[in-house]
Amino acid sequence: MSRKFECLKFREKRGEIATKQNIEKDVLSVQKINYRLSNIRTEYTKKVVNTLVRTKPNYITIEDLK
Repeated sequence: MSRKFECLKFREKRGEIATKQNIEKDVLSVQKINYRLSNIRTEYTKKVVNTLVRTKPNYITIEDLK
């Protein structure tokens, strides 16, 4: 996608009209995929915590490594 973006900048400098809408669509599709992956990760964490809580442990420690 970065190659398309660089070509677009080069074409705009020369005065040609490029397909900016297609690049915007690609960016949007990548954002949607990243959003879905984020939801999958959080859902997995919730699922694991839920199964741990059901086993009735003495204590649970959750660490966020961001």
